[in-house]
Amino acid sequence: MTTTETTQEPFSEWVICELMGRIRLAGHLTEQQVAGGHFLRLDIHGEEGPAVMTQLIPPPPGGPVYRITITTEAVARKIGGRSVPTPVARWELEPPETYVRADEDDGDDETCGCGDPDCDGHDDEKDPF
Repeated sequence: MTTTETTQEPFSEWVICELMGRIRLAGHLTEQQVAGGHFLRLDIHGEEGPAVMTQLIPPPPGGPVYRITITTEAVARKIGGRSVPTPVARWELEPPETYVRADEDDGDDETCGCGDPDCDGHDDEKDPF
């Protein structure tokens, strides 16, 4: 009796990947194992150059994949360049602090340097109200 070994090539294609929630991404799709689990790795490219972002997506049956369409590299790059997800939204971050640089002093020696234009200094004897 002979045994036939079948070796399956790893998946590696340019695709349009549609996820639940009406998210459509495009790029080069491969498989990757992370922490003992299997994931779909989607390298999202712009119209030129290397990947600008990589997304690891849980595969079906538990993952959000609705449809995967195999396409050409040119089409995947064109769609991928338009569908790069932003990793962080501005509203998720604290607003940046405003600092007054020492070389941008306005010449007003009455302020304490805290950056508050209405500040009279921080004298403990003054009534704050």
